Amino acid sequence: MWRAFFYRLERRHDLDVKNRTHLWLLHHLFLDAINEDCETFDRSGTPIPSLERDMINPKCSSFLKSFLNNITHLSLKDMRFMGRLQHGEYTDNCDGIHPDIIEEYYGTEGCQVHRHQGQTGAGHPSDESEGEEEGSSSDNGDEGVSASDGEEVEINVEELSARIAQDHESYFHHAPVKVPKHANSFNSEELKNVFKETLTDVCQAGHIPQGFGVDPREWDEEGYPAFEVIQSGRRGTKELWVSLPDFLWHPRAVLWAQALDVLTCLLSMAEMDSNMEMDGESDSGSGSESSSSE
Repeated sequence: MWRAFFYRLERRHDLDVKNRTHLWLLHHLFLDAINEDCETFDRSGTPIPSLERDMINPKCSSFLKSFLNNITHLSLKDMRFMGRLQHGEYTDNCDGIHPDIIEEYYGTEGCQVHRHQGQTGAGHPSDESEGEEEGSSSDNGDEGVSASDGEEVEINVEELSARIAQDHESYFHHAPVKVPKHANSFNSEELKNVFKETLTDVCQAGHIPQGFGVDPREWDEEGYPAFEVIQSGRRGTKELWVSLPDFLWHPRAVLWAQALDVLTCLLSMAEMDSNMEMDGESDSGSGSESSSSE
């Protein structure tokens, strides 16, 4: 939902993802709420209906069976713990290996079978020798084939391990993903405190700024959208519709608009004051030069 909400801010409420100040403002407003949602989900999980009797391992002790039968709901953490308690710790031998490599060496196809030219695998016994086949490699000059029809190729374990390591090497030491940079644009802690105090006053007054798409008077006949579409796929043809309830996400959009409005005004005022100070210093410098020349 948070991802869809940020897409909404970008599309409707003037969020510029390339602006470091905007990214800092997102962190300032919503980072604590995001972390709180993650902690809540991790702590509680999704309630799961009670276990069926058929799912209980018959080798469990009578005490454990009685305990499982009396459980009404289990969280995700509870189910994981009970699964370990009943069935032991699961060890994934392919942990950290790319799925493509797992499919290549542990897939359902099995070992690759090499056939002579003209052979299809139909009507050729597995024990047929090369001399008995008209289309053998000796007659056709096919020197790259060393196994007859239906015969499994003998695999060198060391060579296979080297191939797997070579194929898997590209997945290590990859280029790190660039994290969008966010920067605090306030040149002093005092100005930052002024921003916080002003934003608090604006929120308490219930002021909704114009021009950010959060005021009901700026909406069309359909009103504020209840869904946000996330496009995915290489060509952006796939669409994921995410529900964003108005009572929860519209106030957050209003908060974003209020904070962006206050931030823009304060930075503009700070820039004007800085320019005036620079002009004053330049004027005083030119005046001192003229007096020294006289």
